[in-house]
This record gives sequence, structure tokens and C-alpha cells, in this order.
Amino acid sequence: MLQTKVKIGWIIEKDHIARYCEDAEETYLDGNIHGDYDPKESVAFKMYDDDRELYYSGRVTDNEYAEAQDALLNWGMHYAGCTILKVYRNHKLTQEIG
Repeated sequence: MLQTKVKIGWIIEKDHIARYCEDAEETYLDGNIHGDYDPKESVAFKMYDDDRELYYSGRVTDNEYAEAQDALLNWGMHYAGCTILKVYRNHKLTQEIG
């Protein structure tokens, strides 16, 4: 059976918490690309902590089984303590992982 490689990647378009950091220039993630990001196969996302404070927004590669969304939330949990990922398609919330 032929297996196709699943693209897992994202771009942080806006780091909403950098303004609270003392070394904001060093922690500012705007434009930071992770993994195998493909803008043609991506959807918008917003990532929050458990108090529902917005930490990051950007675009994540989309696929049927949400592997990229899972990887993004895992990164956000370890990097900044994020616990909720909301995915938007056509400017509407279509998926919440957390």
C-alpha cells in the first residue's frame, strides 16, 4: 500500500502575548514557520490558554485527521501553556481541540 506523507506545519501570524514579555523582541513569533507549512492547504487558527486568553493566531496545514492541529496544540502546550486550539474555515469556527 502506498502511503502519502502528511504535511504538518503552521505559521504564527500574530504573537498576542509578546507584549507582556520583558524580552519581547527575542520571543516575538510573528511570521515564524514550523514544519511543512503549505499556505494553499491551510486554515486559520487561534490558540488560547485555559483562561481563554488569546496567545497566537495564524494558519495551520489542514487534513482529514487533524494531525497538524494536534501537533500545533502540542507545541503550544509545551512552549507557552496553551490548552485550546480553535480552527476557522471561511471565517467561522469549525473545530475546537483542547
